[in-house]
Amino acid sequence: MASKIDFGSVSYMLGIVSIVLAFPFIGNPFGGLVFGIIGYIQSKNGGSEKARKLNIIGITLSAIFIAVQIVMAFLLTSYCINNPGVAFCQALLP
Repeated sequence: MASKIDFGSVSYMLGIVSIVLAFPFIGNPFGGLVFGIIGYIQSKNGGSEKARKLNIIGITLSAIFIAVQIVMAFLLTSYCINNPGVAFCQALLP
């Protein structure tokens, strides 16, 4: 006999997972973004307002950290192109 899925609990757990994965030193912000979006959609299907807020926080943090990673990669690449003699840049650029 199949039981009914509790979307509130599922979206709440996905919100927590998305917040944890949002931080780059713990997980992957892209994973946090995906789990946050899935949890937000699940919270519309019967989740609580608290679960919806957790998923919005996870989506926001993931987007911020993704943007920070893109900016840092651009700055590091431009620094290494302009200063190829630095030992750190020699290890990164062929």
